[in-house]
Amino acid sequence: MSPAEDRFASVAAHYDRWVEWEPRLKKEMPFLTARIPAGATVLDAGCGTGAHARALAAAGHRVTGADASAAMLAQAREAEARIAGASSSAEACIAEARSADAEDTETPRTAAVEWVECDISDAAAIGGRRFDAVLALGNVLPAFGDADAVHRGLVALVARTSPGGVLILQYLNGERIHARGRLVAKGSDDATGDIWVRHHFEAGDKLWFHSYQLRHGESGWTAEVRAREYNDVPAVEVAALLAQLFERVELFDGLTGNPFDPLESDSLGVLATGRR
Repeated sequence: MSPAEDRFASVAAHYDRWVEWEPRLKKEMPFLTARIPAGATVLDAGCGTGAHARALAAAGHRVTGADASAAMLAQAREAEARIAGASSSAEACIAEARSADAEDTETPRTAAVEWVECDISDAAAIGGRRFDAVLALGNVLPAFGDADAVHRGLVALVARTSPGGVLILQYLNGERIHARGRLVAKGSDDATGDIWVRHHFEAGDKLWFHSYQLRHGESGWTAEVRAREYNDVPAVEVAALLAQLFERVELFDGLTGNPFDPLESDSLGVLATGRR
């Protein structure tokens, strides 16, 4: 997906209301922080609205959040500015409350995330820089497009990983979708009552993703429907590809740290360490 083809433009403003970030980060951040070296440079490829990028920066990493969607990056920047403003206000209140003769120790500030709009599969993206850790979370890899684009995206992610570095992928488990399909409905937590339905299913020998955005306005309900082929990289295939380029490749049940189960795991987590 190139920056000119912003298919997330209609989703971006509502996205964070549809994703339950607090429990998700609580579940996923222990996995990430345990496997990314302290103070590492991190590329969050396909960062979206930036929740993971901000959490990693707060954990002490130097983070670049890259995404092809200008609308999603706008939400990421707004959220970072809002959080920074709230933090500054809280720090000012704490400073005023301290006793004048108490020893004052300055609390280190969280470094700002570098936000970059780009197509990460472009070899010139981000100036060709490499990172200690490269992440593509939340279905970023299949979002590259058709099977060839997904392969190019994977190659680009590897290319962005420094020698000795770490690559972490997470995307929906296509094997489970083939067997069971997947249907998720999310309602917004505001007064609009908007609903986002995401349906992954098998048709013939292919997987498909249908998105239905249902919005309620003064004139009633409206629906926006999008459909596209879903191309993932099966667990066995991605492990074989990355084993040629990394010292070690491990497969997990998402970002839980539990072993991957082809028929039970909702998502596949891939940890490749020791980039050759």
